[in-house]
Amino acid sequence: STLSSFAKSLTNRNLQPMVGEKREVGPLRKRIVNSVFEINALDHDPTVGSDYLSYSGAPAYNPENWYRNGSQQGISNHQSRSHIWGDLHRYLFASSFAEEEGESPTLKDFPVSLMPAHKNAVESAKIGKFTDRFRVQVKGRPATTITSHISKDGHYFIHYDPLQCRSLTVREAARIQTFPDDYHFEGPRTEQYKQVGNAVPPFLAFQIAELVRDFFGPSEKS
Repeated sequence: STLSSFAKSLTNRNLQPMVGEKREVGPLRKRIVNSVFEINALDHDPTVGSDYLSYSGAPAYNPENWYRNGSQQGISNHQSRSHIWGDLHRYLFASSFAEEEGESPTLKDFPVSLMPAHKNAVESAKIGKFTDRFRVQVKGRPATTITSHISKDGHYFIHYDPLQCRSLTVREAARIQTFPDDYHFEGPRTEQYKQVGNAVPPFLAFQIAELVRDFFGPSEKS
């Protein structure tokens, strides 16, 4: 497969950053190669990534759990969008880089072979402008703001796990936006992403509403 060929090519050369200071990339190259071969060896479970997935275990009812209040049995809208091969390679590199370095790479960290075919990509890397066009949501760190641009592509919302090699699903983006799991998004997937990105985070709205209620106090019956 294309990913296998990509991995084999990395065993014969170092991944050098495109611009700027040279990094030690041996461990990074090894991680990418191992990730690719692990992906190819997986027996893919058709239930992993679906428009509906049941929870692996039902938690006890907890009214303080904003996402899972005990009434729903699973989640919807949790299916990855399709990606072109070139972007899969970039996502694999970016997520592996984030796993090794603890931060998302910028364009200057990408090898020449993975640079986008945009005319301004090389120039952007050199002058330091728009260098985070491929951004990993790093594990254990706060996510970036979910915007409506996620409906166009997932470059700014790459999953941190190299073995998954994808961008965030609608449900993952919705959880970052604090939508409860029982909130279902309708329409084509592009429109679902747009609904999530354009929304005010529900938990934020809830907290503001509580403050307004407490400020005005209980209403008096006439």
